[in-house]
Amino acid sequence: FRPLADAKAIYDQVRHSDDFHDIHAWQFTPSSFRLIVNDLHEIGSFGLREQRFVENGGEFVIALSRDGAGPAVSRLALAQQVMAELRVVR
Repeated sequence: FRPLADAKAIYDQVRHSDDFHDIHAWQFTPSSFRLIVNDLHEIGSFGLREQRFVENGGEFVIALSRDGAGPAVSRLALAQQVMAELRVVR
């Protein structure tokens, strides 16, 4: 779990580079998706926030909006939930 400022620095470096960066085939747990959406908003690269989140047995639906409040839990709590979800998947 690294500081969000580290992610922002890497994002800025990649964004301003002409180098090819292969980043595809992503897989998410419910909490990892929530964490990524929130982090992207916090670093200013995504204008939407979580408005509503519903999980049902490993599948999830997330509603995003410009005036969403974001997740009702801390970034650290989401990261801890990601780790718990990954233990179940493995």
